Amino acid sequence: MKTVITAASLYTPVLSIDLPVVSIEDGCILSIGSRAQTEVPSGAQVFDFPGCILSPGFIDLHIHGGAGYDVMEDNDAALTAVGLSIARHGVTGYLPTTVTASEDKTLRALERLGAAVARRDETDSCARPLGIHLEGPFISHAKRGVHPPQDLIAPSAKMLDRFWNASGGSLRMMTIAPEPIMRLIHLTRCGRWSIATLESWEPSSGIVHLPPTLLSMASMWTPQWSGSSWPRKARIAPS
Repeated sequence: MKTVITAASLYTPVLSIDLPVVSIEDGCILSIGSRAQTEVPSGAQVFDFPGCILSPGFIDLHIHGGAGYDVMEDNDAALTAVGLSIARHGVTGYLPTTVTASEDKTLRALERLGAAVARRDETDSCARPLGIHLEGPFISHAKRGVHPPQDLIAPSAKMLDRFWNASGGSLRMMTIAPEPIMRLIHLTRCGRWSIATLESWEPSSGIVHLPPTLLSMASMWTPQWSGSSWPRKARIAPS
């Protein structure tokens, strides 16, 4: 059955519509138009929000928890509470983000988070986990921030495979410091991993000239500081 949502106005990055009519079927938006130009389908379930604005939800790419919960804790209620909390502020999807921990704890967290991502279509009335952001353990010892030094390791194909498999293929982004990123690039050249997106930070000491390899792989750059020495973020997938 088709669903129709109407409101006072609609805003997207590319258009605005007064008195919009949004038609939805099987979870997908079929059409967007104005009431003056769009007829409500016969038999459709209509949700009218007079005086309200329709707009795309926010996607949070880096969130460790909320509402008193940590996304890495062994508690099924954690992600539900986080999702409900951030949905009230306009977030509709997010990447639950790990922090450097022991290998066993990280693997257990990735298993739980990966299972939650696989069940995301069952989630109702709260933000959905769309994938996992792996922050650490590939962080610089020199500027590690809150990351425990005893759990920091260098990236390797074996470790990446273990993280990927534990997550059920749900890893979508990874934070990595500059020291080990060239090793990660070497892994991509070996054909085992492909990097879809890199996020780059400018180091505190000044601008660094990026090697052509990084420039060719990057499609998104975000200058900010997260306690690591010139870290990188990469969305990853096995090739």
